[in-house]
Parts: sequence; C-alpha cells; structure tokens
Amino acid sequence: MFVETKSSLESFFRIVTVNADLTPQQAFDEKNGTQHVDSSVLATAPMGESGEVKVEFIKIGRNVTDDEIELELVGTRPATFAEIAKANEDDPALFNTILGCTHWKDEEGEWCCVAFYSPSGLRLVYVSRYGAAWGDRWFFARVRL
Repeated sequence: MFVETKSSLESFFRIVTVNADLTPQQAFDEKNGTQHVDSSVLATAPMGESGEVKVEFIKIGRNVTDDEIELELVGTRPATFAEIAKANEDDPALFNTILGCTHWKDEEGEWCCVAFYSPSGLRLVYVSRYGAAWGDRWFFARVRL
C-alpha cells in the first residue's frame, strides 16, 4: 500500500522479463541513446533476479529527495537496473515519453541512479551518484512488495 503524503500519485506499469545474468554494462549496452555513465557507479547497480516482473512507474508530482521517495512509496522497492533497462528496451515510446528513473545505495550508503529521458528528441541515459532533489515530472520505477 502506498503512503500518500503531500502528493497526487500518477502511475502506469510495464511487465518485463528480466535476464539478471547480464552484468549492468551488458544490460546498459542494449539501450539506444547517448550514454552518460560513471562506470564505478554502474558497477554497483543491482540486477535482481531473472524472470517476469511488473515495473510500476510512479509520478509523485512534487520535488522529492531519494530518502523522501522511500518514505512516500512504502510497500514498493526501487526497480533494479535490469528491470528499468528492460522496460525501456521493450517499449521505446516509454523512453521518449517520460522522465524515468530508479535509484539504489552503493556500499558507502550514497544514492546512485539511472535515468532515462529524451529532451528535445535526444535520447539520454544517465548513471551517476545523485544526492539532490528530483523534480516533480519524474516517474520512479518501482516494484510492489
């Protein structure tokens, strides 16, 4: 169940079949678009388990930090790198339509992220450490527990 605080949630989902045997780099290489990657961050990306999963893209509708996302979306977990990458691979229109992202903490406890977006028709994939607030237009890739 979601805990709704000061927001109006908007969401949709994609069902994907994930191959978690791929490395993050292999999953990343399958994507189209200009890649902006911190390879040390990419190496920490969780891949999860292989199989079918329902990835929900949830727009909180206000600026939020990574910690606030976790408090806001209780009953879900962040989609793994493999899950969001596969959703974007399977549905190229998704890449062009929304600002989609997921996040995880590295071994030092720092927030890391992958973001797929297409400003002005240029498809970008961004992998980095990120500690700032996300804008109100982002959709967060989540999986219900």
